[in-house]
Amino acid sequence: MRRLIRRPSASMTVACLALFLALSGTGVADITQLARNTVGTPQIRNGAVTTPKVRNASITTAKVRNRAITLAKLAPNARVPGPQGPAGPAGAAGATGPAGPAGPGVTGLEVVQSISANDSANSKSQTASCPAGKRLLAGGASLSGSILGSVALYRSAPVSVGGTQWTAGASEMNANPSNWRLAAYAVCAAIP
Repeated sequence: MRRLIRRPSASMTVACLALFLALSGTGVADITQLARNTVGTPQIRNGAVTTPKVRNASITTAKVRNRAITLAKLAPNARVPGPQGPAGPAGAAGATGPAGPAGPGVTGLEVVQSISANDSANSKSQTASCPAGKRLLAGGASLSGSILGSVALYRSAPVSVGGTQWTAGASEMNANPSNWRLAAYAVCAAIP
């Protein structure tokens, strides 16, 4: 008796093809994802790691074993520093150069202060002046009194650049009859 073998249907062919691709795809995925620390020197073919495959700055001094890089492995024109030789004899002394101008000497440092009256004025201004023969180096201002939270310092600066005076100004923010005081300070010195 003769049996007839039927031809597979189109849906059976597509199903078998899909099964084949699915099984071969997972096999490829398993091969391309290697476990950590499973590839060593024996698994790498000679010449497999080339310059384009090495990321810039990925090989540092800490990653190179002592004596791993020898002269035979360096490029022909590579510069290799040798040991430092002995120091040579001292040379003759050179000629002395011209003397530079004398720098400004700061002497007689002094702090001068100017303090306002302790009253309830709405606005106050004070100027501290250096004595004759001295110039201004720096300055500042301070406030004191029982209404400090409502008084604002609006100026603390030299009167002029290279001058001899420091000025300060402050004003009361709201009408309050309490007393307050403003002080201006000038740091002065004799500069020739």
